[in-house]
Amino acid sequence: MLWTSSEAQEIDRLSSQVYGIPSLSLMEEAGLKTYHFALRQWKPYSHFVVLAGGGNNGGDALVVARYLHQAKFSVDCFDLSDGKETEERKHQRLELEKQGFMLKSFAKAAFQIYTKKDLVVIDGLLGIGLKGALRPGLVMDCLKAAAALKPKVVVAIDLPSGLDADAWQQDAPLLSATHTISFGELKAVHVAEPSSRHCGSVARVPLAFATEAIAQVIAKRKIELIHSTKVPKLADLWAFLPKDAHKYDRGHVLAIGGSPGKVGAILMAAQAAMKAGAGWVSVAPMSEIFAPAWTREFTYESFALEGEIDTKALREFIVNRKVKALLIGCGTMETPLTRPVLITIVELQKELKLKIIFDAGALADIIPLAQGLRFDPQLTLLTPHPGEWKRLQRDEELRSPDQISDLAPAIAELEKAGFSAIYKSASPIVLTPGKSIFLSLGDNRLARAGSGDILAGLILGLAATPHSLHEIAAVAQNMLARASSLENHSLSPLQVLDKIL
Repeated sequence: MLWTSSEAQEIDRLSSQVYGIPSLSLMEEAGLKTYHFALRQWKPYSHFVVLAGGGNNGGDALVVARYLHQAKFSVDCFDLSDGKETEERKHQRLELEKQGFMLKSFAKAAFQIYTKKDLVVIDGLLGIGLKGALRPGLVMDCLKAAAALKPKVVVAIDLPSGLDADAWQQDAPLLSATHTISFGELKAVHVAEPSSRHCGSVARVPLAFATEAIAQVIAKRKIELIHSTKVPKLADLWAFLPKDAHKYDRGHVLAIGGSPGKVGAILMAAQAAMKAGAGWVSVAPMSEIFAPAWTREFTYESFALEGEIDTKALREFIVNRKVKALLIGCGTMETPLTRPVLITIVELQKELKLKIIFDAGALADIIPLAQGLRFDPQLTLLTPHPGEWKRLQRDEELRSPDQISDLAPAIAELEKAGFSAIYKSASPIVLTPGKSIFLSLGDNRLARAGSGDILAGLILGLAATPHSLHEIAAVAQNMLARASSLENHSLSPLQVLDKIL
């Protein structure tokens, strides 16, 4: 589960104001746990520099400074409140000053004394409350000066100051963290690229929030936010099969696609489907021009040749050959879909529970093309990358899911036609009615032609398992990403796949 920034703040407020858990107790706990966390990053002779803002994030930082001072560590703490602080933060400042510890004021030359020291910087300036760009001022100057020191360790409380907890496509912070401690549950910024790279190693640490407060806030959600890193074994996904299973139990699947010169894409998808465990894979190429040698593992059909799909032949094949899942679009530059084709396959879905994956060219203008039809979002999946996402609609651009506020309208637009989607980016996101699944096992070794075809084929091959397509998409993406991370950059996508299947 992920929390939004507003959910985290409301859980904190309800725990204190409604359910009787003193906010100072929560702050004390957060500061103590950050202290222990920071000690694990400390090396002998390192010097701690604590940056304390004027909010409760700064209060947490002041608690850290107090424990460091009590334990006789070498520590300085800079007060960035500029005379404005919360009551809780003021209490922690006074507690620290009672022990004879003097807070330092920040000026642009304040950090010059640290140039030859190994530093552990504790960033407690802004926390999760920031929305929008960081404005010029004392905090910005402090962050720039701290970054110029190039500290070996930066521990961010909640998240690096200047980042929005609910966004992932945003400018890099002035001071990136090597380590981040997150209280309660992780936030989107911690798990989704590119923002997550600026958080470093992230640790989720529970606090004594009221369980009633958490339940009350989560119950108001319209979208469930899930972070998934699951990479199940292939054998476990097929464990439901009886010992006397046959190829139709594993599933006959069909892949249609391949423009002239791009038939290899649909063949790679078909190979991935076979490797994923499909019982029978059929391929209907849309061209034979520059086609590679046909693989003997598959059967080949001709009802999609010359760029037009024969809907009567398609229907007869799917019904008579007991096809469980259809992939359409791999290796196509323009849409292979027509209104009659969509009508045919939506009817087949209703009759046979046919699972359908739309990929590549089949994504262009699919939302207006499918208007008035109703697919089943559990059985229908779109697989756009950012460029293809922009082509889903003809007349208006559907906003890319770059932050939490983008998710609900994107899901609502997809849901009108009964679609789920996996948005393929540095951190892919599965979008389906009532749910968003953040997948953070992306790897730059997947930035190669063919990786998307392999992913579509994996989803196709696993379609006969007893899971919805959006669940299969999450599993397939994490399997492919994990495989790519195990190998060097010289392997092709299919060679990578061999390492995990």
